[in-house]
Amino acid sequence: AGGKDKLNATEDSGYPATYYAVVDYAHKVPSPANSTGWFLPSIGQMWNVYQNRASLFEGKTVVSGLKS
Repeated sequence: AGGKDKLNATEDSGYPATYYAVVDYAHKVPSPANSTGWFLPSIGQMWNVYQNRASLFEGKTVVSGLKS
């Protein structure tokens, strides 16, 4: 019923927020050529998210242990 080809940045019916999250980001930060574009976090990365889960939804707070 949809797909990336239905998204656009200028019309409300094109879901601009989703466009910028999916299409625009993929153009600005492409995945490596030998990958599918999917990312599965390691158990350590998920543990850091779990440990800092309360801070993730607060305003601007510093979250420890997360590395990009």
